[in-house]
Amino acid sequence: MTFEGSPGAALARGAIVMLLVGSAIYGLRQIHPEPVAAREGTAVVHPWAKGGVRAGGQLPMYVVLANTSVTPERLLSVTSPLAERVVMKRLVREQGLVRPNELADLPLAPGSRLAFRPGERQITLIGARQRIEPGDRIPLTFVFERGGAMNVSLQVENLGQPEHDDHF
Repeated sequence: MTFEGSPGAALARGAIVMLLVGSAIYGLRQIHPEPVAAREGTAVVHPWAKGGVRAGGQLPMYVVLANTSVTPERLLSVTSPLAERVVMKRLVREQGLVRPNELADLPLAPGSRLAFRPGERQITLIGARQRIEPGDRIPLTFVFERGGAMNVSLQVENLGQPEHDDHF
């Protein structure tokens, strides 16, 4: 391939081609327009919570996880410096009651998306170390078996904000 013009023009054209190719490849791998963290085919997509919590309280949080690889993945834990502990729960409906079952870990099948969403699964911040209000950000670390630790910032939203159905 030859480029006409100065060596600088050739470099610029080459850089543009690399950018376009890289964008196309990334676009094929991209799970959602806004993953906040991604590695090894695993992505954390738009973590969020609504409302707030007083110090010492609990706050349910939600997120979509995606595994675009051909290898199974497993979410091992979630932690936050703003909580005594963080737990993953599956909400089970039995005889008109909702019972939370704590999960030790969570498998992610190859090529799948898994949503923590109201009424199904949630990540719960337990023992908040400070008051958390809408507009605040909560630092979280998601630890995956293959993907390792991914640090994300969860946005706390107002109760009246729209649901996140586009993520599920």
